[in-house]
Amino acid sequence: MLIQIAIDGPCASGKSTITALIAEKYGFCRVDSGLFYRGITVVMLENNCVKREEIILFLPKLRFKLFKNRLFNNGKDISEACRNKIVDKNVSFYASILEVRKYVNKVIEDHARMSEKSLIIDGRDIGSVVLPNADLKFYLTASSKTRAERRVREREGCSLEETLKFIEDRDFKDINRKYDPLVCVKDAIIIKNDFLSLEETLKEFCKHIDNFIKKKSV
Repeated sequence: MLIQIAIDGPCASGKSTITALIAEKYGFCRVDSGLFYRGITVVMLENNCVKREEIILFLPKLRFKLFKNRLFNNGKDISEACRNKIVDKNVSFYASILEVRKYVNKVIEDHARMSEKSLIIDGRDIGSVVLPNADLKFYLTASSKTRAERRVREREGCSLEETLKFIEDRDFKDINRKYDPLVCVKDAIIIKNDFLSLEETLKEFCKHIDNFIKKKSV
Protein backbone atom coordinates (compact mmCIF):
# COMPACT_ATOMS: atom_id res chain seq x y z
CA MET A 1 0.00 0.00 0.00
CA LEU A 2 1.40 3.38 -1.05
CA ILE A 3 0.56 6.49 0.93
CA GLN A 4 1.41 10.17 0.67
CA ILE A 5 2.14 12.31 3.73
CA ALA A 6 2.41 16.11 3.86
CA ILE A 7 4.15 17.89 6.73
CA ASP A 8 3.88 21.67 6.93
CA GLY A 9 4.93 24.17 9.54
CA PRO A 10 6.96 27.31 10.22
CA CYS A 11 10.74 27.52 10.03
CA ALA A 12 12.82 25.72 12.66
CA SER A 13 9.88 23.62 13.85
CA GLY A 14 11.78 20.41 13.17
CA LYS A 15 10.01 19.39 9.95
CA SER A 16 13.13 18.23 8.11
CA THR A 17 14.42 16.17 11.02
CA ILE A 18 11.08 14.49 11.66
CA THR A 19 10.50 13.84 7.97
CA ALA A 20 13.92 12.19 7.66
CA LEU A 21 13.29 9.98 10.70
CA ILE A 22 9.86 8.91 9.47
CA ALA A 23 11.22 8.15 6.00
CA GLU A 24 13.98 6.01 7.51
CA LYS A 25 11.62 4.18 9.88
CA TYR A 26 9.00 3.29 7.28
CA GLY A 27 11.13 3.16 4.14
CA PHE A 28 9.33 6.10 2.54
CA CYS A 29 10.71 8.28 -0.23
CA ARG A 30 11.45 11.67 1.28
CA VAL A 31 11.39 15.05 -0.44
CA ASP A 32 12.53 18.20 1.39
CA SER A 33 10.83 21.01 -0.54
CA GLY A 34 12.82 23.65 1.33
CA LEU A 35 16.04 22.20 -0.08
CA PHE A 36 14.92 23.11 -3.61
CA TYR A 37 14.19 26.71 -2.61
CA ARG A 38 17.56 26.88 -0.88
CA GLY A 39 19.22 25.38 -3.94
CA ILE A 40 17.65 28.00 -6.17
CA THR A 41 18.86 30.69 -3.76
CA VAL A 42 22.42 29.34 -3.89
CA VAL A 43 22.54 29.18 -7.69
CA MET A 44 20.86 32.55 -8.22
CA LEU A 45 23.22 34.32 -5.82
CA GLU A 46 26.23 32.65 -7.43
CA ASN A 47 25.07 34.00 -10.79
CA ASN A 48 24.11 37.45 -9.47
CA CYS A 49 20.45 36.96 -10.34
CA VAL A 50 18.67 39.28 -7.91
CA LYS A 51 16.00 40.85 -10.09
CA ARG A 52 12.76 39.04 -10.81
CA GLU A 53 13.29 39.15 -14.58
CA GLU A 54 16.82 37.73 -14.26
CA ILE A 55 15.60 34.96 -11.98
CA ILE A 56 12.79 33.92 -14.32
CA LEU A 57 15.16 33.81 -17.29
CA PHE A 58 17.68 31.69 -15.36
CA LEU A 59 15.21 29.07 -14.09
CA PRO A 60 15.30 26.94 -17.29
CA LYS A 61 19.07 26.55 -16.84
CA LEU A 62 18.64 24.69 -13.56
CA ARG A 63 19.20 20.95 -13.66
CA PHE A 64 18.28 19.74 -10.19
CA LYS A 65 18.60 16.11 -9.16
CA LEU A 66 17.80 14.73 -5.72
CA PHE A 67 19.87 11.70 -4.73
CA LYS A 68 19.86 10.23 -1.22
CA ASN A 69 18.52 13.54 0.11
CA ARG A 70 21.37 15.51 -1.41
CA LEU A 71 20.73 18.18 -4.04
CA PHE A 72 22.74 18.38 -7.24
CA ASN A 73 22.63 21.06 -9.92
CA ASN A 74 24.24 20.17 -13.25
CA GLY A 75 26.05 17.34 -11.49
CA LYS A 76 27.44 19.51 -8.67
CA ASP A 77 26.48 18.71 -5.08
CA ILE A 78 25.22 21.98 -3.59
CA SER A 79 23.69 20.52 -0.41
CA GLU A 80 26.20 22.03 2.01
CA ALA A 81 25.99 25.46 0.37
CA CYS A 82 22.25 25.44 1.04
CA ARG A 83 22.77 25.68 4.80
CA ASN A 84 24.32 29.01 5.72
CA LYS A 85 23.28 32.44 6.96
CA ILE A 86 23.37 34.08 3.55
CA VAL A 87 20.90 31.53 2.19
CA ASP A 88 18.80 31.84 5.36
CA LYS A 89 18.45 35.58 4.81
CA ASN A 90 17.64 35.40 1.09
CA VAL A 91 15.59 32.24 0.57
CA SER A 92 12.26 33.85 1.48
CA PHE A 93 12.76 36.41 -1.31
CA TYR A 94 13.25 33.78 -3.99
CA ALA A 95 10.45 31.63 -2.54
CA SER A 96 8.04 34.55 -2.86
CA ILE A 97 8.36 34.64 -6.67
CA LEU A 98 5.48 32.86 -8.40
CA GLU A 99 7.60 31.38 -11.19
CA VAL A 100 10.05 29.96 -8.66
CA ARG A 101 7.22 28.33 -6.72
CA LYS A 102 5.77 26.87 -9.91
CA TYR A 103 9.19 25.47 -10.82
CA VAL A 104 9.69 23.83 -7.41
CA ASN A 105 6.14 22.46 -7.31
CA LYS A 106 6.63 20.91 -10.76
CA VAL A 107 9.87 19.24 -9.64
CA ILE A 108 8.18 17.86 -6.52
CA GLU A 109 5.10 16.71 -8.42
CA ASP A 110 7.37 14.85 -10.85
CA HIS A 111 9.02 13.09 -7.90
CA ALA A 112 5.61 12.19 -6.49
CA ARG A 113 4.38 10.83 -9.81
CA MET A 114 7.48 8.70 -10.46
CA SER A 115 7.93 7.43 -6.91
CA GLU A 116 7.50 3.69 -6.47
CA LYS A 117 7.46 4.10 -2.69
CA SER A 118 5.20 5.83 -0.22
CA LEU A 119 6.05 9.51 -0.17
CA ILE A 120 6.62 12.02 2.62
CA ILE A 121 7.20 15.70 1.82
CA ASP A 122 7.78 18.61 4.17
CA GLY A 123 7.46 22.32 3.50
CA ARG A 124 5.09 25.22 4.00
CA ASP A 125 2.48 24.63 1.31
CA ILE A 126 2.55 20.86 0.85
CA GLY A 127 -0.90 20.05 2.23
CA SER A 128 -2.47 23.13 0.70
CA VAL A 129 -0.86 23.23 -2.77
CA VAL A 130 1.57 20.43 -3.62
CA LEU A 131 -0.27 17.41 -2.19
CA PRO A 132 -3.81 18.63 -1.47
CA ASN A 133 -5.04 15.02 -1.63
CA ALA A 134 -2.37 13.58 0.67
CA ASP A 135 -3.52 10.66 2.80
CA LEU A 136 -2.18 12.30 5.95
CA LYS A 137 -1.49 15.98 6.57
CA PHE A 138 0.44 17.27 9.56
CA TYR A 139 1.18 20.75 10.84
CA LEU A 140 4.23 20.81 13.12
CA THR A 141 4.72 23.95 15.15
CA ALA A 142 6.10 25.50 18.33
CA SER A 143 6.38 29.01 19.73
CA SER A 144 8.88 31.33 18.06
CA LYS A 145 10.90 31.44 21.30
CA THR A 146 11.15 27.65 21.48
CA ARG A 147 12.20 27.44 17.84
CA ALA A 148 14.80 30.17 18.32
CA GLU A 149 16.28 28.43 21.35
CA ARG A 150 16.58 25.18 19.41
CA ARG A 151 18.26 26.85 16.46
CA VAL A 152 20.79 28.60 18.72
CA ARG A 153 21.70 25.22 20.21
CA GLU A 154 22.14 23.75 16.74
CA ARG A 155 24.18 26.55 15.19
CA GLU A 156 27.28 28.14 16.63
CA GLY A 157 27.69 31.91 16.60
CA CYS A 158 23.98 32.77 16.70
CA SER A 159 22.55 34.88 19.50
CA LEU A 160 19.06 34.18 20.84
CA GLU A 161 17.91 37.74 20.20
CA GLU A 162 19.14 37.73 16.59
CA THR A 163 17.69 34.28 15.92
CA LEU A 164 14.31 35.10 17.45
CA LYS A 165 14.01 38.21 15.30
CA PHE A 166 14.96 36.24 12.19
CA ILE A 167 12.35 33.56 12.92
CA GLU A 168 9.58 36.05 13.63
CA ASP A 169 10.43 37.98 10.45
CA ARG A 170 10.44 34.74 8.44
CA ASP A 171 7.10 33.69 9.92
CA PHE A 172 5.58 37.02 8.92
CA LYS A 173 6.89 36.68 5.36
CA ASP A 174 5.72 33.08 5.03
CA ILE A 175 2.23 33.75 6.38
CA ASN A 176 1.73 36.92 4.34
CA ARG A 177 3.35 35.74 1.12
CA LYS A 178 1.17 36.53 -1.90
CA TYR A 179 1.61 33.11 -3.48
CA ASP A 180 1.14 29.84 -1.58
CA PRO A 181 1.47 31.24 1.96
CA LEU A 182 2.06 29.12 5.03
CA VAL A 183 -1.31 27.83 6.26
CA CYS A 184 -2.60 25.08 8.49
CA VAL A 185 -5.21 23.31 6.38
CA LYS A 186 -8.45 22.21 8.02
CA ASP A 187 -7.74 18.50 7.74
CA ALA A 188 -4.21 18.69 9.16
CA ILE A 189 -3.21 16.96 12.38
CA ILE A 190 -1.63 19.68 14.51
CA ILE A 191 1.38 18.72 16.61
CA LYS A 192 2.85 21.32 18.95
CA ASN A 193 6.25 20.23 20.19
CA ASP A 194 7.24 23.02 22.60
CA PHE A 195 7.39 20.50 25.44
CA LEU A 196 8.12 17.35 23.46
CA SER A 197 11.53 15.80 22.91
CA LEU A 198 12.52 14.67 19.43
CA GLU A 199 11.68 11.08 20.39
CA GLU A 200 8.28 12.10 21.77
CA THR A 201 7.52 14.14 18.67
CA LEU A 202 8.40 11.20 16.43
CA LYS A 203 6.24 8.90 18.55
CA GLU A 204 3.26 11.24 18.11
CA PHE A 205 3.66 11.21 14.33
CA CYS A 206 4.09 7.44 14.22
CA LYS A 207 0.92 6.94 16.26
CA HIS A 208 -1.16 8.61 13.57
CA ILE A 209 0.70 6.94 10.70
CA ASP A 210 0.35 3.48 12.26
CA ASN A 211 -3.36 4.03 12.87
CA PHE A 212 -3.87 5.08 9.26
CA ILE A 213 -1.96 2.08 7.89
CA LYS A 214 -3.87 -0.27 10.21
CA LYS A 215 -7.26 1.06 9.08
CA LYS A 216 -6.31 0.84 5.41
CA SER A 217 -5.03 -2.71 5.84
CA VAL A 218 -8.31 -4.03 7.23
